[in-house]
Amino acid sequence: MNRIDFRGRIVDPITSEAGQKDYYEHLNHWRVCFDNANPLIVPTREDAKVYMRLLEIENKLYCCADKESRKLLRQLKIYETQYDWRPRKSGDDTFVGLVSPTGEQLLPDSFADVFAQFDAINGKPIFVPVSNGEAWALVSLSNPHVLMTGFQYNAIIPERWERRLFFCSG
Repeated sequence: MNRIDFRGRIVDPITSEAGQKDYYEHLNHWRVCFDNANPLIVPTREDAKVYMRLLEIENKLYCCADKESRKLLRQLKIYETQYDWRPRKSGDDTFVGLVSPTGEQLLPDSFADVFAQFDAINGKPIFVPVSNGEAWALVSLSNPHVLMTGFQYNAIIPERWERRLFFCSG
């Protein structure tokens, strides 16, 4: 990818098609302290239920030193580092939405494309980029869903670490 000089800084053009190609690549592999090429495991709904239950009791598990607590903590760490908690696209070739690993419908099947590169269990964003097939906009994940911008952007890319900034190409 060709980097560009933008106002005295060298930057990657992440709103371009080439820039988007690898921007979220790190989300496809185990999250461990070293470079890892192991692909994430796609969880079942049962996995999601167990994981959410372990998240609820996590603090209690650290207080206990018994064998069962250590076993549950190991399972929790495996869920946190080896499983893919991103939502899946639902719908068909015409209209898509988002479904979380728990089975919750995050967005209805009414868009041409939706952004799905976020943790739907631990880091659900407030806004998600959606496309009508011609342009991109932001929609809230609240209930009811609110279209926050018009469909006017060529690309909307949430910043990959904090996800509170959006890179827009227009």
